[in-house]
Amino acid sequence: MPAPTPVELDGAIAAMKGKPGEKRPLSSARFYKEVLGGTSVDVYWSKAPSDAGPASVSAVEREMATRGCKALTGTELAAASKLLVEFGTDLPPTLRAWTLGSEGKGNDAAEIFAQRVSDFAVTTLTCPSEHPSGSHQRVRDMSLGLECIKVFAPKRSTLKLELLLKRAEYCARTNTAVG
Repeated sequence: MPAPTPVELDGAIAAMKGKPGEKRPLSSARFYKEVLGGTSVDVYWSKAPSDAGPASVSAVEREMATRGCKALTGTELAAASKLLVEFGTDLPPTLRAWTLGSEGKGNDAAEIFAQRVSDFAVTTLTCPSEHPSGSHQRVRDMSLGLECIKVFAPKRSTLKLELLLKRAEYCARTNTAVG
């Protein structure tokens, strides 16, 4: 894997503004900057401004995991709510769900997180042969989604989703693919 290149968010945001097809990466970069105070993100494959979007989502998800998916507060919540109104469904699902949960709309947030857990599930009879980092990323994403459901909708049953996570964990443990 190449060494990461730091991309300044201000420049990336300016380059993406008004360009077709850039709403989702733009919303991600702005969320990381305006809600969490990020100034740059590490991009591994290129220096294209739009690459700052997915890198920003990863940075936000790391912050969510560090916080235990606790609700945004004060100025963070105000900035996130503003972005949710501005971008709607162009705001990536994880960021949208964290904002909704923080606004007290726990059931709406839980639906999005549950869908993300299901989307990452291993649904084939055999485990996928993939780079080990892919297996572990799946487990990490599913675990974060389940944790957030428990925070924002604590009475919601997560048994089926937990079984999907156990299957993904098994596949990650038994993955013999070589990176």
